Amino acid sequence: MTLICILVGLGLEYYLGNLDQYRKFDWFERYCVWLERNFGNNPLWKGFTGVLLTLIPPLLLLLIVAYFLIKISLVVYYLFVIAVFLYNLGPSLNSILNDYLSAVDEDDESRIEQIKKSISIKPSLSVRTITCSA
Repeated sequence: MTLICILVGLGLEYYLGNLDQYRKFDWFERYCVWLERNFGNNPLWKGFTGVLLTLIPPLLLLLIVAYFLIKISLVVYYLFVIAVFLYNLGPSLNSILNDYLSAVDEDDESRIEQIKKSISIKPSLSVRTITCSA
């Protein structure tokens, strides 16, 4: 059934097109900043335990929701699983790279900077730098 959910999710991603406008990960960044602000001075926060303490609450919430959904209906549970899978596929890398390369070809510096900021590339790093140094 897991394979079927993955195939359905990939099929939906393919046929529905770019779903990036629905994938908002800002909540996780705010959550991490809040954790760092409140627990950053704790020696357990550094290293592996900090990663565990960051990931356990959202995963626990996900498990609780999944548990209650599976009690309601198996179909609702699998729809939730597919939705979580689609959400976590992340941005469409092909469309981002195509936009970036077309902006480089057109020498559109503002669009290049906008795309770099959206994918968190340091402004000094570019395709021209990589290709010239190779």
